[in-house]
Amino acid sequence: MTSPEESTNNLSQPEIEIANNHAKVSDKSSILHNFRRAGEIAMVGIEVSPLNEAIRFGAIGTAIAYGADPVTVGAVAGGITMAVESGGAVAATGLLTSHNGGRAIDWINAKLENNLKVSPEAKFSPLTKAGIAFLGGSAVVSAVKYRENPEMTESESRNYGLISATALAGSASVMGYAFSKGIELPGPQMVGAGLIATGVLTAVWRRITTRIRREQVEEGIDIDNINREEAE
Repeated sequence: MTSPEESTNNLSQPEIEIANNHAKVSDKSSILHNFRRAGEIAMVGIEVSPLNEAIRFGAIGTAIAYGADPVTVGAVAGGITMAVESGGAVAATGLLTSHNGGRAIDWINAKLENNLKVSPEAKFSPLTKAGIAFLGGSAVVSAVKYRENPEMTESESRNYGLISATALAGSASVMGYAFSKGIELPGPQMVGAGLIATGVLTAVWRRITTRIRREQVEEGIDIDNINREEAE
């Protein structure tokens, strides 16, 4: 049997240089791949964590502190939301469609079960998925969509996530504008409108969580029982 050293000795100098170059390229590709995966994990982690809200409200607060008008504040809110949510959507797509996509889905499934009481076996209507995007972000709803349709291509999954991110950015723009307007004109009418908006958001949250539970019950899924089994 020929040893690796003997095989190398049988090569000409140009062939040895080519082999060494291929090895260097392979090493660099592996390093870049690891950096990319680490970046994707970090981006999804930011998108599904409280840090997401901290970044968003920090940007809004900074804009208001510098005297920005409500339209500008709304634009800042929408822009920062688009940056975080679209980044999360693209990162989630990279993780979900990778060779280790199953691990990414398992991780997000655990987040869904613990935070939103969503079973891994559940399938939801488009309206409820929109609600899940509102509650959990574009990365989470991308995972829900992908696990329902694992045959989706990387491009299809990415586009779905970016559409969700765009919708969330539009919602954030409106909220940022309304918040800034309330500070700019702190009269009884604006305070009343703010209280109504808070009530509406609370009602929307409850409505979405109710739909999530109802659709799972209709599928015969007992999410409470699943959580109890995991706790045991």
